[in-house]
Amino acid sequence: MLDELFKQDRKTKAADTASADAGGVPAVPPRGKVLVVDDDAVVRKTLNIKLSEAGYQVLEASDGAAALAVARAENPDVIIMDIFLPPEPGMMWDGFGLIQWLERPQSGTGLPFIVITASDSPALRGKALAVGAAGFFRKPLDMTALLAVIEKLVPAPSQPGPA
Repeated sequence: MLDELFKQDRKTKAADTASADAGGVPAVPPRGKVLVVDDDAVVRKTLNIKLSEAGYQVLEASDGAAALAVARAENPDVIIMDIFLPPEPGMMWDGFGLIQWLERPQSGTGLPFIVITASDSPALRGKALAVGAAGFFRKPLDMTALLAVIEKLVPAPSQPGPA
């Protein structure tokens, strides 16, 4: 009898998980996939919540290596990236270096990206826009403006990543 209750509880939980994402939002096809790259877990979590509420599927990476792996595996529609990433062993890059890797033909991506940073440097803004950033946002982020840029970059539902 107890086993039956546990089985039923597991079935209910599985159905709940299938019908809703981690934020409790009903499962509907996402508007698109957004990869958030930031070493700050609070920033990633906040963006995950806000973007999920707006209907996007959110992928996260805390460093450049993880960002490359996720971008290749999941085929996101846009990347939101902190330009100041911590150094990694054997990889001395910042967000600009990661952008160059993502732009390489062998990476298979060439994805649009949005730069986020705590800096308000006009030179940094200029450099980000010069390398092709679709937007440049200073933290704390203006979510209304950020969502407007994402909506321009992700006009239709995303393509699934490789199986």
